[in-house]
Amino acid sequence: MKNVVLIMQDHQLFYNHPAIKRPNYDKFVSKSVNFTNARTVTPLCCPARRSILDGMYAHQHGLYNNSVKSPFTETTYLDLLRDNGYDCYYFGKWHAGEKESSYFGCKGFTPEGYSSPYKYDNYSRYLKENNLTENPVAHVDIGLSDVDKFYSGADVPLKEIENLFTLSFGTLMAEDDTHECFYLANTACKQLEQLKDSNRPFALRVDFWGPHQPYFPTKRFLDMYDEQDIEVYPSLYDDLKDKPDVYRKENALGLNNNGNIILPTQFDERKWKKMLKYAYAQNTLADYAAGRIVDKIFSLGMDKDTVIIWSADHGDALCSHGGHVDKDSYLSAEVLNIPLAVYNPDGQHGVEDIRYVSNLDIPATILDCAGLAFEGRPSVSLLSSFARDYFVSVTHGHFSRHVALSVEKDGFKYVKNFGDISELYDTEKDKYEMSNLALSEKYSNVVEKFENILEEWMKLNDFKPYK
Repeated sequence: MKNVVLIMQDHQLFYNHPAIKRPNYDKFVSKSVNFTNARTVTPLCCPARRSILDGMYAHQHGLYNNSVKSPFTETTYLDLLRDNGYDCYYFGKWHAGEKESSYFGCKGFTPEGYSSPYKYDNYSRYLKENNLTENPVAHVDIGLSDVDKFYSGADVPLKEIENLFTLSFGTLMAEDDTHECFYLANTACKQLEQLKDSNRPFALRVDFWGPHQPYFPTKRFLDMYDEQDIEVYPSLYDDLKDKPDVYRKENALGLNNNGNIILPTQFDERKWKKMLKYAYAQNTLADYAAGRIVDKIFSLGMDKDTVIIWSADHGDALCSHGGHVDKDSYLSAEVLNIPLAVYNPDGQHGVEDIRYVSNLDIPATILDCAGLAFEGRPSVSLLSSFARDYFVSVTHGHFSRHVALSVEKDGFKYVKNFGDISELYDTEKDKYEMSNLALSEKYSNVVEKFENILEEWMKLNDFKPYK
């Protein structure tokens, strides 16, 4: 029975990974198995986070999107660990449906719903105990939200933020450690110190709200980037003429007309580069915070009997496909691709693994560390030598009601959009998914192959789209 630590980041800009400084993740993968073809099960918080608890697709656990209600009737990995002698700890964002982690026997800090850690007494005590600025403020440079307090030029006290998802770009005018990422990392490190000499196995999970927007990094991380050196994605100028209609939906102020994206983008490259700078800096900040947890495990000598999993719930569509901010219901590479690496003291180190895997596989992997498994539920452990022919990612919609399935195989990616045109991309020649080959008769046989694959998958998984 091994201890398990799960580091879960949120809405991570990972598709253009080399452009973003992530020294701690890079150091971590040098000690781990790095799954370079990892994809999210669903590119949306609630359904993905529920799947990371139970190893089930959204149509199986019922939490199709961020709005639908679906009570926990299924067994989660937390239930099985708790019932088999593990002490469970959970710090950070929940957003996986009703209740929160204490309902499953976890100790720690997990507010219900989406929420924000800044408004709680736990955070205020942390600031005082660590002699940090007692009322940190973020200065908004670019505000694309209709929430009044987040307009451009505003100073927003963190304690007044109800939910950490506004479309804002700015600077946290306080110490690094006042940021929620460092607050959670430092809290987790303190817990690890207390667990060092425990004779009971434990599972500790840290779910950051970041690097999700609002992008409020501190000056130190902003100074790591020169916006003049940042390149915008080629798909910023995508005219979307060969894309399904869902790509035309956008909610950010200044970028939409009645909910539809304005093409070509109304922002010039200078503004997009500035927004990317804030987002890149926040991604780097989140990397440094998560790195503290990994470093603490190794400095305490706990790495010898602890499996560490580092991943994210889904990606971020910022600056892609005509000029999006946030995400919606399309299955582009930017929202599907995620980091996923596993450190196993008894396994391989510094290895790239190109198998088709997903954050759907995380709960089975955690249970594998305890010699456990879900009963009667097909699941895959990342510690095993399994090999999938393909993996299917799913959306049932977000702001837009839309159902789609995505699958990759043999150098192609295919997206079946229910009620709209399909998508087919050459994943080697067309990194930014600009040319939809599904519309060409030349690739009809490839489309047919993928349709057969998805038909088989839907039958095997009794797939029922959300209506």
